[in-house]
Amino acid sequence: MQRILIFATLLTLLVSCQQRRDATLVAAAISMRHALLDLGEAYEEHHPRAAVRFHFASSGVLVQQAAQGAPFDVLILAGEEEMNRLAAAGHIEPATRRVVATNRLILAVPRGGRRPARLEDLRETSFQRIALGSPGLVPAGRYAAQALRRSGLWDTLQPRLLFSLDAAQTVEYLQRDEVDAAFLYRSDAVEFPWLDVALELDPDLHAPIRYEAVLVRDAPDPAGGREFLKLLQDSLAEVVLRNHGFAPAAP
Repeated sequence: MQRILIFATLLTLLVSCQQRRDATLVAAAISMRHALLDLGEAYEEHHPRAAVRFHFASSGVLVQQAAQGAPFDVLILAGEEEMNRLAAAGHIEPATRRVVATNRLILAVPRGGRRPARLEDLRETSFQRIALGSPGLVPAGRYAAQALRRSGLWDTLQPRLLFSLDAAQTVEYLQRDEVDAAFLYRSDAVEFPWLDVALELDPDLHAPIRYEAVLVRDAPDPAGGREFLKLLQDSLAEVVLRNHGFAPAAP
């Protein structure tokens, strides 16, 4: 079913782009949706003759779509591992690869729910359903899995884990009170202020959370893609990203 959905989305993209190629197409991790929509408005203000369109999905899905020929100009992924796979396959322009933001992992609970004071409290029977992104598709899920393993909790909690296809679905699980806790990004707590953040995870428990942007090899609009990459390095982008809960890339 997952492969069918990816193929259907890819087909829609191809048809859409054949009908309209007057815009730079930026494919990005769904956790950056709100920040990039704001940046897109700024981009079009600074480039009145240009337009930018966005396609959002989990980083793992974007990797598969790019490998299958999706007409992306720019890719922004939430994991170095995903970008490394595209680089090894020759799908990106490596000289344009840049870290544009960082993030932190949080544990959130439903409003009024039990709030663990530390990660080890998830062993308690009150946490029967714990949501995280599917580690093979969603970098946030992979970081959460790393943290659970390094904390010695993975084997105990694995039967209670509910895997989602992306961060948006994880948020929905919490919103509908279908889980007792969920691993998300700090930026998600900014976008969804109703989230009850129980704790912020120690970054030493998982790989660094870095968002990387790159120009896609054989991009239909390489000039527009390069211009958008410049915007991501601008001080305006740093302000917008901070406002949405991201931290700037390390100098």
